[in-house]
Amino acid sequence: PVTIASARLSTYGQTRGIMHGRMLSSFIDPYGSRNRSLALGMIGGIGEGIGGYLWANNRNMSSGKASTMIVFGDLGALATLGTAHFTGFLDGQNSYDPYSGASNKALIRRTIGSYIIGNTAGMVVGSILSNNQNYTTGDAIYTGSAAAFGAYLPITLLIAAEADDVKSYSAAATLGGLAGMSLSHLVTKDKDYTTGQSVLITLGGGASGLFGLGLGYLFTSEATTAAALSGFTSLAGFVIMSKVYADKAKENQKDQAFSFQLNPEALLKLTGSTSPGISSSIVSTRFTF
Repeated sequence: PVTIASARLSTYGQTRGIMHGRMLSSFIDPYGSRNRSLALGMIGGIGEGIGGYLWANNRNMSSGKASTMIVFGDLGALATLGTAHFTGFLDGQNSYDPYSGASNKALIRRTIGSYIIGNTAGMVVGSILSNNQNYTTGDAIYTGSAAAFGAYLPITLLIAAEADDVKSYSAAATLGGLAGMSLSHLVTKDKDYTTGQSVLITLGGGASGLFGLGLGYLFTSEATTAAALSGFTSLAGFVIMSKVYADKAKENQKDQAFSFQLNPEALLKLTGSTSPGISSSIVSTRFTF
């Protein structure tokens, strides 16, 4: 059977598998055959797509667990890349030159290795956390959003401070994202956010950030001030919207419902023996979240 969890994990495996396959080709030879890169990308997409489907079905995985693994997988990849950058692991020749020496090839391989290790580790962490705590799909979305806003705030503060060191930005984003991810795990411990609630919370944070950015430009015309104000208002909006839905999230499964209805009167309408106000739907289903 195709469940929501198996569909999500299979789709994730297909998209990331294409990336992993092409990365593997570049890892073997950064300037190798394009056909090999396409072939490995296709093999990776198909293989990981099937693997994700089988993994979810064999483990009777819930949609929340699958979504958590997906979110943590991407966050893990970004966190590892950020860490590799600000620690100097990716220092080297950054210009693209097909005739360059080993330094540039080493940089490419280190970048690829960092991404794949982080992606894999993130999915493992997501699986472990979702085994110890009930993660809904909404909780997974909430965690990803918390990490994003956690990374955004320190970046805007560095922009306001006119920092020149590129590594300070990657360090701030990485540490801020990890902080947001960690705090969201604690916040969702006794809550089960629905998908709709998490989307609205995320939109609230994003809209607040845009409002702060516009307000900063309107009253100061300074990009640095506007950036800092955007960072604070986005986080404030996210926190406020989280508070708004906090009590509703505690209701857990009450926020989700599936209904299936049969309408026999619709059959009579086909003969013209009922009033026009009767619904013409014989069968109706509804899923609320």
